[in-house]
Amino acid sequence: MKKLIKPASLLLCLLALLVFFVAGTAGSSYAGMAEGQGLAGSAIVLGYGVVAGLGAVVAALFFAFYASHRAVVLANWGLAGVLLVVVIILGC
Repeated sequence: MKKLIKPASLLLCLLALLVFFVAGTAGSSYAGMAEGQGLAGSAIVLGYGVVAGLGAVVAALFFAFYASHRAVVLANWGLAGVLLVVVIILGC
């Protein structure tokens, strides 16, 4: 249980939430989930992002619990790289 409160594990959960929230919203928007829904379209896209983000946090918690510290750090670097590329592409 102590592995889950280490800074690397907490950072993994935060990065997973951010990356997969953006991926969920972008994927549902690209797939046209909000087409013809009027004002509810943005809520639908946001909902897909939240579900993807929460699913990623659960998966990150399992990964942080069962993987070694080195694997968690490498996953952090990978997710940070993906987040950096997404920020550069979106121009935020």
